[in-house]
Amino acid sequence: MTLLQILNIDSLKKVITDSLLSAQKQQFNSVDYINKIDAFYTSAWTKLAILFALVGVLVPLIINYIQVKRNEKDQENIKVSIKTELQAEINTLLENKLTKIQHAAEGVSYQIQSDILFDKLKFREAFGETVNAMTCFYIGDDYPNFLSSKDELLIRMKKIKKEDAESLKEEFGEYYDINSLLEKLEGCDDEKYSCHCTQIKLEVKKLQ
Repeated sequence: MTLLQILNIDSLKKVITDSLLSAQKQQFNSVDYINKIDAFYTSAWTKLAILFALVGVLVPLIINYIQVKRNEKDQENIKVSIKTELQAEINTLLENKLTKIQHAAEGVSYQIQSDILFDKLKFREAFGETVNAMTCFYIGDDYPNFLSSKDELLIRMKKIKKEDAESLKEEFGEYYDINSLLEKLEGCDDEKYSCHCTQIKLEVKKLQ
């Protein structure tokens, strides 16, 4: 084998070796490139999956938050409404209670006036003040004083005439009218008041 041939063989080996190395390098580069692409898409899909997962979690949370806030607002509105209604109920109860107390207190005052007038022999006026007192005791739901005034009424009725009883309403008002009082008692659902109508009516009929 000549030197030229040996050189040629060595050159060929080198070419082959370089080619193999170049091919291997390209292959490695290709694999690395593919790995990079795969890693990129894997990362992208992972991020996308995480994003969808977050959206899947966050959206219900946001909706729930909105609902909670809306519910809180609704609850606050309900609380305000209940508070307003409760306050109105309390005010109404207090007003009714104060009205009853006021009427009961006025009833005592009118009955005292009736006693003074009766002692002065002013029977007509005394009768009117007692009717007024009984009306106030009825509105004030002061039954004990109502009964006491009723006994005084029966005494005063023996001292007046029919025209005396009928003239009081026009002169002093409805609270002084015996018939108006009887209408209230008749329409009352409370038996302790309504049961006195019959007795008072009988005495009214006896008036001349």
